[in-house]
Amino acid sequence: MPLDWDVLLDDVSIKTQIAGFQVRESKGAYARELTLFAADPDFYDLFDYTAIPQLRIEIKTKIAATWISQGKFFIERPGIFATPDSIMSPGVWGRSATAVAGPPFAAKVSKTWAADTTVQSIITEMADLCDLTVTFDIDDYTVFANSYAVDGIYPIDVISELAGFCGGHVGCTPAGAMVIRPEIFHPAAADYTITDDDIADISENIEYPEFGNRIRIGALGAGSGYQVDLEALDDSDCLPADGVARGTLLAFVTDNEGEPVPDNTIVSWTIEDGAALDAPHTNTGNYLLTNRKHQAENYYTVSVDYPISDVIGIWAYADSYGQHNFWDDNGSFDGKKITVANKFSFCDQMLRIAYVTAGCAVNKVTAGSAAMDVEVSADVEGAKDTISIYIGNPCACGSSLNAKVNPYGAICFGNLAHILVWATINNAPAAGYPVQLRITSGCGELSSENKTLQTAEIINELSHVNNDITGVSQVETEIIPADVANPQVYLKSDTAKAVDLYASHDGKLIDLTTLQSVGEEVVIDYHADGATLVAWRTIDVDKECDSEVTIKMSDGTEAGLKEEVNFNAVDCAEPDDIPDYSGDWSDYDPANDDQNSDSGGFEDDGNDADSGAALLGPCDVTILNRVVNIDNAVGEDDVDNWRFGTNSTDNCPEEEQEWECSCAELCESEVHYKGGTYDESQTIHEIIIAAGETEGTPAYNEAFEVEQQGQLDACVENCQTHRGEFCEACDAVTGPATLVPGESAEYVCDDGITEMITMPLDQCGVYTTTVGCCSVNIRSTVGQWVETATCGPSSDCSSGGGQTAESGGEILEDNKTKVFEYACVICTDWTACGNSAGCPTNPEEDYCNCESRCCGCSCGAARTALYAGGCPSGSQDFSTCGVSSYTEWEWQC
Repeated sequence: MPLDWDVLLDDVSIKTQIAGFQVRESKGAYARELTLFAADPDFYDLFDYTAIPQLRIEIKTKIAATWISQGKFFIERPGIFATPDSIMSPGVWGRSATAVAGPPFAAKVSKTWAADTTVQSIITEMADLCDLTVTFDIDDYTVFANSYAVDGIYPIDVISELAGFCGGHVGCTPAGAMVIRPEIFHPAAADYTITDDDIADISENIEYPEFGNRIRIGALGAGSGYQVDLEALDDSDCLPADGVARGTLLAFVTDNEGEPVPDNTIVSWTIEDGAALDAPHTNTGNYLLTNRKHQAENYYTVSVDYPISDVIGIWAYADSYGQHNFWDDNGSFDGKKITVANKFSFCDQMLRIAYVTAGCAVNKVTAGSAAMDVEVSADVEGAKDTISIYIGNPCACGSSLNAKVNPYGAICFGNLAHILVWATINNAPAAGYPVQLRITSGCGELSSENKTLQTAEIINELSHVNNDITGVSQVETEIIPADVANPQVYLKSDTAKAVDLYASHDGKLIDLTTLQSVGEEVVIDYHADGATLVAWRTIDVDKECDSEVTIKMSDGTEAGLKEEVNFNAVDCAEPDDIPDYSGDWSDYDPANDDQNSDSGGFEDDGNDADSGAALLGPCDVTILNRVVNIDNAVGEDDVDNWRFGTNSTDNCPEEEQEWECSCAELCESEVHYKGGTYDESQTIHEIIIAAGETEGTPAYNEAFEVEQQGQLDACVENCQTHRGEFCEACDAVTGPATLVPGESAEYVCDDGITEMITMPLDQCGVYTTTVGCCSVNIRSTVGQWVETATCGPSSDCSSGGGQTAESGGEILEDNKTKVFEYACVICTDWTACGNSAGCPTNPEEDYCNCESRCCGCSCGAARTALYAGGCPSGSQDFSTCGVSSYTEWEWQC
């Protein structure tokens, strides 16, 4: 029977360069091993041992006319083989395709199987990570939820362990497949018969190489790995500490070549205490990124942050209404780079780009109620990215001021343009914050130079459909909608606005009633929160000119915020010169702009200087906090705390000091902002109209004034009562005076707040903390009384008819200080008092203020206390006098 063999390198025979080979397979080995012995000294030059190996070598054997493949192999390192004579034979060593399940190819796995599964399912999952097929010659077994977990081991270790649990072991086939075979403890017959009289074999164990440029094995097959880039969308890494604010997190997952991973790749999420995620696991898919700001690299190319699967549009950054799209079917994209056919206006033009990226997993984060920074991570089979989420941290998050104009482009003489201004403070709409506008150069006039951010109506804002949630189409507004009315969403092609697609919204994200194609153009009508409108008009302009308007706002930083917009006035005598005025902010008439402007809307506000934005005082901050937060208050007490500036006991003024905001100021601001006080469900105007008065009549005006004053008086009274109860509620706390280190006890503040407090194990002396609005001092049993002060003798009141008494024994002050006080009791009549220097002569005066009658010790008002024990028997007119002396101790370590 003719026998033959061959060795192929990249499918080309190299038999003439090979002196011999060995293919080894052993029980329990997950890969076959190959050693080639070279006959040609140039054989080594065929391989680059610094690179990650590839399946390049195939061994074939021939029986009769049939060639049989013994498998393909990696060449992983030069091989060394020692004979009994210690002759070194040059060669190379490698393993078969199943080697990708272990080092150095595979990524280590850390996972807990949280749902019921089976042994074969887990083994198949591990094999899929390495792009291997696996067959089973053993029975399957159930693995119950949370009963099996691994931490930082290779897939082959998982497979081998589970196979062992089921009475099996791991094997492999020449074709590169993995097989789980049963252990046979009592074979029926011998597999081999050894007939040689003398066997001698010496070989060395091969250590698997640790390649410096190892890569992970992932779902895309051998040689592929993952890269995770975690991003907080639209500043979602900055959230107010209100317990309800939410943000969107995007995890972009690519392979080692930068290509997006397939849909439904599982991404695992973790977050520190202080915030919460919607889900611990989400799957990758397509995601639409809109309004991404990028700068052109030249007249035809621009690069984005993530690999592109489709381009929706490219616009000039200033062209916020998408009047000119640079992208068309003649453009192309590759990876992260876009090439357009219609050149940009400038080689470095700033652009807004909408595109679809694949391999993106989405999750939502909800802020906690405490100000802190937390870390969130996204992990895909060991590849991880981590970012920080700043909760209630304005120093880290800052603020933003934004502005844009409509129409975009030139403005005809005699016409106007609108300036939309909006801002955020700590990632929330800056409703109630003042902004200042000035024409810093050029022509035109403003309808107002000082505005307060409230709400502004937006009509026909252009957006695009996004289907990142299965079965739900969504769009996003540019500004957070106010809770005035629900937004309305229409297809751009629905020019009659016959079908409103709005279903619900969360922040800027709107769910639609029906599924739409990704990238479909829509227009949105809504009220923007923390925004305002100002008009710029070309009054008395008779020649073309440019104008620059500067907008400023204070945000608590020294520099403040500043934004600039520009205008161009042109002569539109020719009809073709009139620009397109589409995309308007509807229902805004600058003639009705009554903030710092006379009737007509365009009168000079009296100050064109380029001064800084208005500074906010402590009372302004209190009022603005109320405006921003009161609508999110939970319960009547929370509402009253925001209304009357009692969110913290730190706001309670010291004795003889005033509140930062008087109750009158707060109540007047309610009337200004709301049209009435929060004590009434209707505005003052609505109440007077409901009473039958006609607006603008003297009767209406008189009734308005009476109702307004009545609401203000009631509001002030409520404010003063609430403030008194709130600040007085912090006077006392009940609970044990002392605790052993490590001991816990319950403490209750006067304001009703209850908290369990544990004495720190290392605490010595007094442990100070808070419960509700109460400050609590608890003495650790580790400590001692230390004398800290004394004043006067303790027993020298015998002269003048007095006696000495200890006033009540031990007095504890704040549970950390004890004082023994001694008082002189003087029993006399008013005549005797009148003959004493320094004493009152009028019996109606307070005799006990006469400290000279107390043995001559004057210790000051801080230690004055009256002794209530009375006078000796037989006395007629008498009184008690102040403390004559005291001694003070403090509990210390």
